[in-house]
Amino acid sequence: MSGGRKGSYRRKRMALLFLTGMMIWGGATLWDQIGKGDVKAEQLDSLNAELAKATQANDDYKREVARLNDKEYLEQKIRSELHYAYPGETIFYVPK
Repeated sequence: MSGGRKGSYRRKRMALLFLTGMMIWGGATLWDQIGKGDVKAEQLDSLNAELAKATQANDDYKREVARLNDKEYLEQKIRSELHYAYPGETIFYVPK
């Protein structure tokens, strides 16, 4: 081998080693990013489920507030939860 061919072979080998190293680094980085993406997707699913529960609770509270404006419902709620009675009425407690 002459001196020119030997240097050309070394440059090609160094370029190949450099490219191999870059591909390994890129693959490791890609693998790490995919793993982080999976974790973020799980977090997103969890937060969406939590949001759905909070939205449902909010709707229930809004419905309850709207019902509290109804006098009949309010009277029924007071009588059942606070055990109020009209004068002359007797409340009977039934053990469970």
